[in-house]
Amino acid sequence: MKPSPHTIADLLSTRRYNNTMINLLTALSGEARPLISALRLKRLNECRAFACYEGEYQHHPVHLVVSQPGILAAATATAWLQGYLNGLQSAWLNIGIAGHGYLPVGSGLLAHKITDRQQQQHWYPTLTFTPPCPTATVISADHPETAYREDALYDMEAAGFVAAASRFSVRASWCIASRSSRTMMKPDKRSWTARMPAI
Repeated sequence: MKPSPHTIADLLSTRRYNNTMINLLTALSGEARPLISALRLKRLNECRAFACYEGEYQHHPVHLVVSQPGILAAATATAWLQGYLNGLQSAWLNIGIAGHGYLPVGSGLLAHKITDRQQQQHWYPTLTFTPPCPTATVISADHPETAYREDALYDMEAAGFVAAASRFSVRASWCIASRSSRTMMKPDKRSWTARMPAI
């Protein structure tokens, strides 16, 4: 399916997120930097456990936490941010890079299914709006994937994120993923860096 253009503004302007606190999780600082710049987030220096940032976007309070790679790290960072915010009701977004066998680098997708490959657990986020981009299955592994045998995105964090976030939020939790330089083709980091601010 050919990806359609979309922006963070498209996602935050949907009815589901009106007047809601938005919590973002990325695994890597490189994934976070374009978001920090685009949303003008500020570092919370008092946060020691994880790199954490906050700001406001179109009247939405926004927090971003950088978990570091791994299912457990993503679950821990998600739970930590929930505790830091004293349990305030929020919408949760996992934004990051993922591998895919053939999609163009930088393609933006939403997850309609998340699978923890090792535990064989599955989550099916409820999209209560028309997605502004194609959707896909995300398979989370406990190590970097090098062979993409299924028509799916591969990462190391989505399952941990959604397992934790779904415990806190009555709203459906969902992930944004984009094909990264971890592909079977020649890596193209410049394409990812250039396109990330628009996701």
